[in-house]
Amino acid sequence: MVSHRMIKPGYTLLRTILLIASIAIFASCNPTEIASTGRSNLVSNSDGHLDGAAYVFKESPHILTGGRAVPGTYNISKAVTGKPEIITENTTLTGNCTVDLLFLSSLFNEQLNDCIRSFGQETDTQAASRNADRMYVFTPGSEEFYNTNTLYHLQLAKQVYLDKIKYAYDKVMSLSTNIPNLYNGSNTPMAGIQLLASDWDHVHITDTATGNFKPCVLDAVTTADQGAEAGLSCVNSASIPYPDKDYDRLYKRCPTSAACTEAQKVFPSQAAAPVCLVQLDEGDSTRWVSQNEFRKKNGLSLQDKDCLGYSTSGVTDKDFSFNPHECMARFLPGANDAFFSLIEPRKNFHQTTVAPSEGQKFNVGNLLLLEVSKWVPPGTKFRCRMRARFSNCSDCYTDSANANDDYLDYELNGHKPYKVINFEFDVND
Repeated sequence: MVSHRMIKPGYTLLRTILLIASIAIFASCNPTEIASTGRSNLVSNSDGHLDGAAYVFKESPHILTGGRAVPGTYNISKAVTGKPEIITENTTLTGNCTVDLLFLSSLFNEQLNDCIRSFGQETDTQAASRNADRMYVFTPGSEEFYNTNTLYHLQLAKQVYLDKIKYAYDKVMSLSTNIPNLYNGSNTPMAGIQLLASDWDHVHITDTATGNFKPCVLDAVTTADQGAEAGLSCVNSASIPYPDKDYDRLYKRCPTSAACTEAQKVFPSQAAAPVCLVQLDEGDSTRWVSQNEFRKKNGLSLQDKDCLGYSTSGVTDKDFSFNPHECMARFLPGANDAFFSLIEPRKNFHQTTVAPSEGQKFNVGNLLLLEVSKWVPPGTKFRCRMRARFSNCSDCYTDSANANDDYLDYELNGHKPYKVINFEFDVND
């Protein structure tokens, strides 16, 4: 779930919550109407040409006025379009999503009805119906006006998101033989391979004020000489209170269940961390650190609001709350795991499955989407520690050292059942 808040010209907030399968939008009520300049809701739709139409403002008044619009005093009617615009063909304040799905080399065009819903209050469960004249035309400044505009702008944002996903997918398809893909270096076929780029327990958090950490020594790639931690804090053992037995993300929150101020929030001492580390050059040595520590110690003028995943929403959810430790590079939620049916010995997945196929393309399920900030300085080096496992092995899901019992949850949140895949890349421009 992705959450954000939009401020309307007044002192009330429009709270919006986007769901993956169904996007629900909450627009809080406006206790007073903002006076219009003669524009009214008296519009004729006798011939049906304005079915599903509404007055909308296409751009923020703050931008339109060059920053001179003051919340609570600005006349929103000055920003609306000269005539109502079609915002939805549905009979309620909902929007549809049309997506192309690729499955087994076949392309399907699917429509998800009511994937966006605009609610007037957070307690509402049904989107508002259109007027008797089949329009959503309301006086600019009214509660209903902002409710319809919430839907209008969310549909624009949805289309931008889908367009970017399509661009990324088309780009990958054009580079099928050159993009990184898993290689089987053994003499045995590997089947049912899962590659994970989600947060996991692979670091020792050293500072709850900043959330800074040391990566754990898990293999011969990231070593203690490179700033990694090889002590007990990183041992994957049930007798040690780390890694945390309960999955938790590395983001700021109140230290207790009681409410607190922003200044009182801290990072947890035990949590799963993002996969991508960054190399910090300290003159006579280099070490792998969190992205948050890198931008602070490198003196980057990169504020939280410019980080990946930043949101002004007041809605708190541990799976989607802003994490400054993935400020510059992150694998997108929902696109941070991939599956590969078979990889032959001494081959990668492209050589095994994609190249011999008729379409010669990767499927969506074979792809991870990595987002890199445009503010990353050239020359910056990243190392993303992903995890991989496969299904045709004797200890894929059970622990031979523990009477072949299933791996425990905290072990599945660590590195024990997995092979660590270190993916490195440099930002050159």
